[in-house]
Amino acid sequence: MPTGPSLPDTERTSQRLLVKLDSGSVPIDVHSIARLWTGLSIIEEDIDGPGYLLPLGSLGAEIIIRQSDPVERKRFTIAHELGHWVLGITCERKTGKFEQPAGLRHDTIERWCDAFAASFLVPRQLLVEYFRGIDDQLLATHLLAAPRHFRVSEDAMFLHTYEVLRMRIAYFEPRSSKILRAFVPDAIAAQMERAISLPSIRDWLHLETFAQKIEVDSTWFTCCWNRLSRSGRSLIVLNPLSRSKPPISRPTP
Repeated sequence: MPTGPSLPDTERTSQRLLVKLDSGSVPIDVHSIARLWTGLSIIEEDIDGPGYLLPLGSLGAEIIIRQSDPVERKRFTIAHELGHWVLGITCERKTGKFEQPAGLRHDTIERWCDAFAASFLVPRQLLVEYFRGIDDQLLATHLLAAPRHFRVSEDAMFLHTYEVLRMRIAYFEPRSSKILRAFVPDAIAAQMERAISLPSIRDWLHLETFAQKIEVDSTWFTCCWNRLSRSGRSLIVLNPLSRSKPPISRPTP
């Protein structure tokens, strides 16, 4: 049976590139791509959007990024446009023409480049190592420090952490018990709402810090949160456990 066009695996593609760049630590040096492709340059300009890739034929290409953006946004834009460059040269090897893969929707390619950028800036192995051995009581605090460690935005960090480690992450308002911003799919956000409404959790929402094992929809999680002093909102994390029936621990205020 014939199959439609497909895109390469973002994680394997970014990992191969990181190996070529000899990048084994974070933050990843996005400007090091010039070592692999001397014709690929990064230029900052006063533009409306975050950035774009400008192919220059045999001369290579320019990654144009918005000069006024924060460093984290610039880094993600460079990595995203690098994804377009990788797709372009892959097509060029196959067809002789530098272009984005044919037969795919524009938004499909854009999502691929976003996923590639996240995998490039926050490699799976380094993300796993970052959280290895972290105590439940320190998990939320450690998570809040992750964007600075990897030099990415909070959105990119939390969304990628869910994709790789399946940690459910959200901000919630303790007094109303409402999720304010969830970094997970809508169905998972609803699961987090149910977790907050559990009597065993609801009674402790006034605490500034919390860590306890809970069961939600027949799945066990470590549930922990930290309240942010400036905004009053709390960051909650549901970290799935591999054990089926862990003992219930007392909450840690």
